[in-house]
Amino acid sequence: MALKTFILSELYSRGLAYGLDLARRFEGARVVSWERVAPSSVYRALARLKEEGLVSRHGGIGHKGGSLRNRKFFAITARGRRAFEEILSGELAEPRTYRNPLNIAVACLKALPAPRAVALLELRRRRVAEHEALAAEVAREAAGSDRLSAYERLAAERILMKARAELFFAASLADYLRGAG
Repeated sequence: MALKTFILSELYSRGLAYGLDLARRFEGARVVSWERVAPSSVYRALARLKEEGLVSRHGGIGHKGGSLRNRKFFAITARGRRAFEEILSGELAEPRTYRNPLNIAVACLKALPAPRAVALLELRRRRVAEHEALAAEVAREAAGSDRLSAYERLAAERILMKARAELFFAASLADYLRGAG
């Protein structure tokens, strides 16, 4: 899921927000398949969303301490709400199994000498194992009974299943390349 989708989701469900707050929410969401995001990336995404008419910008809102007075807040527009629902519909309706970069990379491994291909698969396996551990941790922590925790837990469990399948696949392919398969 793209940063754009995350931002629209947050504004759709939680209302007004400023860029740094969205960056913190992104970090706090702990969706395992996402990499870290810099606040500057959030601000660039907000600028693009504003240009597309999906969000609107509002001046700072008064705050007793004055710390929020100069912040630029963003809200989702009606067009943004429709776009967000269309994005989710498209993501959920169309699996991306054929143009997955991993599938292409695996098909191209034949160009490398077997020891180099095995080394790359081992590197991938180590990194996927890290994701697997994080997904398991997120799933455990989100085991609460509230609705939002259930979505977070289910997303983490999906990633956990995919990570375990990929670990099995990488090990099987590495064994094959070593001559054991």
